[in-house]
This record gives sequence, C-alpha cells and structure tokens, in this order.
Amino acid sequence: MLYVILLSIAITASECRDTYLNKVLESQNYGQYYLVIKVNNGYGEKEVVVLNYDLYRYLSKANTDFKDIANYRDFVKDKLNRTVPLNIPNEGLKEINAVYVKVDSTIINAAKKGRAYFVSRFFDVSKKMKEARLKSNVEPEKFFINIKDSF
Repeated sequence: MLYVILLSIAITASECRDTYLNKVLESQNYGQYYLVIKVNNGYGEKEVVVLNYDLYRYLSKANTDFKDIANYRDFVKDKLNRTVPLNIPNEGLKEINAVYVKVDSTIINAAKKGRAYFVSRFFDVSKKMKEARLKSNVEPEKFFINIKDSF
C-alpha cells in the first residue's frame, strides 16, 4: 500500500512539473519567465539564466521549426528534463542576454536561518494584498539560480 501511495505522489509531482513547464515554455510575454538551462558554448558546459522569450526568439530565428510554439516547447522541455545542453555559441548567449550561474553563499546562508528570516531578507511582503515580491536590490537571475541549486 505504501508503494502505491509513493508511486501516486511521484506521478503527481511529475505531472505538476510537466504542466508548469508547458505553461512557462508556451508563454510569449516578455519578462515573465526565466529558465535555468545548461548550454555548451563550444568551450564547455555551463548553466545560464535566460528569459524564456529571448530563448524562443533566438531558437526560432536559428531554426524555423521552432516558430511553432509546440515544437519549441517540446524541444526545450526535453533538454531540461534530460539535462542535455543546448549548443549556443558565445555570440548567441550575448544575444539572448544569458547570465552565467554563480553560487552566492549569502542566499544559501539566509535559507539556513529559517523561512521567516529568508522571506524578510529577500522579499517585500504585503499583508493586505497577501503577496510577496523580490526586493528591488535583489537580482532575479542571481537569486533564482541559487534557489534552484540549494533545494
């Protein structure tokens, strides 16, 4: 019975990830979603943070098959799920404003101090609106890549 419960949890988590990736990769709004993706620039593999919109624009210019959003979504989702790098030269990385991932111990150490400290350190929380936004002095690319690597 425990096996069935664990299997159903794993399947549900997988379906949630798949649904979320579809939503992100199908989005055509500039500035809405960032991706952390492995790339090979010809000199080695590294992880970068890039706006989904910029990556879509770049890949659809390089390969007209990706003008169809479903083809783009399936291609990038496959790369993300298998952690296979995209081959993008340095010029292309500059064109899409890719930012190389660098671990920041400040974020990791704040997470170790607990949820309340972490939230107050990096987010402005509106109790009336019941929402939180990154503080203006926090770089989104740097923040989210460290979150991904930490948890």
